[in-house]
Amino acid sequence: MIQRARAALRERADVVTLAQGARRYVERDPDVLRPRIEGLGAYMAFLYTRCMLGIRNHNFDLVVSGSALTALPTLHLAKRFGARSACIIYGLDTIYESSLYQRVYRHAMPRMNRVIAISTATRREAVARGIAPERLIIIPPGCDAELFQAPRDTENLRRHWGLEGCKVILSAGRLVRRKGLDRFIRECLPEVVLRVPTVKLLVAGGNPEGALAHTDDVLASVEGAIRETGLDNHVVVTGRLTSEEMVAAFQLAEVFILPVIPVEGDMEGFGIVLLEAGAAGVPVVATAIGGITDAVVDGETGVLVPPLDYSAMASALIELLRDERRRLALGERGRRRALAEFNWTDISSRYAEALLNA
Repeated sequence: MIQRARAALRERADVVTLAQGARRYVERDPDVLRPRIEGLGAYMAFLYTRCMLGIRNHNFDLVVSGSALTALPTLHLAKRFGARSACIIYGLDTIYESSLYQRVYRHAMPRMNRVIAISTATRREAVARGIAPERLIIIPPGCDAELFQAPRDTENLRRHWGLEGCKVILSAGRLVRRKGLDRFIRECLPEVVLRVPTVKLLVAGGNPEGALAHTDDVLASVEGAIRETGLDNHVVVTGRLTSEEMVAAFQLAEVFILPVIPVEGDMEGFGIVLLEAGAAGVPVVATAIGGITDAVVDGETGVLVPPLDYSAMASALIELLRDERRRLALGERGRRRALAEFNWTDISSRYAEALLNA
């Protein structure tokens, strides 16, 4: 998301980016400065030392932090240049459970000239931590909705994944504990299979790589849940997919599921996969928690159920799998909403406007 905002800013201002080190980048842009070493510690050291050598002759008007994690050095850099400061926050970067982190957050974030939250839930958590409401605005993420419009060849993947003749429930994205997928398999999927025997759950994704907070082996928990319930013939775990495969996975699904559960110290800030499901014309069944209530319009683009209410979730899934007319109607409304309200061109322009007017 910060890359999209940066691209929009570059159309209207000179932009220098201080980015984390990563082996996969072979940087050709002289306006992108990176440390040679990966990791958060190396990046923080870079912000306070070597990067100052590269930008000391610049005259900056605005310093933007792409996450609350770097709010403090952002403030220091802004002070160094006599510039304004701004930050984009997501959720976990606001509620992360560390007493030291929260002290730094409550010191730095209220001093920002502008804070952009990606959802109502994230904004609420920020206000609770001392950020003045008048400094906060909400701008949601966008999605590449156009990617999902051209039909893909889904038949080969259906055969590859053993989905021929099946109704498909899709789960996509990083496997972290708050997503609740292992509990969904144990406590909800058996009832759905009993009522709709041709259903299969397609799990597209794996454990996050290099995450600071999400270190649990959730994939192992998901695989354990599959074995415990004896649903091996009703769950397909694909691992990470290419962009084209992911688009095809959305297009072959009947319903998208995001069964997020309450997890202390974590939250679902928004859920871009919900927008992608909408862009593909796939209705959503999800829990009404965190930023999900901004991403899904209950009864219009999907069905929201209370967290941990697996009976309600099973009923919603069974109804949509059986009622093609309603399923297609919800999916079409989701597609129109994704295209009209969450295309990156408009969203990134909103970010640029909010930041430049910090």
